[in-house]
Amino acid sequence: RAPDPAADVGAHLLWGLPLGAPARVLVGAALDHRMSRALAVARLHAAGPADRERALDVGLDPRGDLPGLGDAVDAAARALLLAAARRALAELDAAAPGAVADRPWDRSAALVRASERAVLRAVLELDLGGA
Repeated sequence: RAPDPAADVGAHLLWGLPLGAPARVLVGAALDHRMSRALAVARLHAAGPADRERALDVGLDPRGDLPGLGDAVDAAARALLLAAARRALAELDAAAPGAVADRPWDRSAALVRASERAVLRAVLELDLGGA
């Protein structure tokens, strides 16, 4: 959650994220439009009032995301994104069953979770511009 309600409202208005809830954004394991959106959401949450005021002057990029707002905001945004990936990976690992039953649903669920872990590990290995 954003510590500042203005960031929460901004994420809701810009990208339809739910008010008062943690931001959840689908990301890919590459620097594609989904990762750009995740970085934009993280920038908004990392930005203070003065940074958001500056963002009004900068404007949105062609995809409707916040561009970089300076080294300090971008570093904080990268830290937020990587911390979220680490938390999600830890939650998946903590919830992992010991043995997977040999039923189609259980095998499918295990495959999905393994894929989620792989994407999170790839995100943690991405070069996010100094993270």
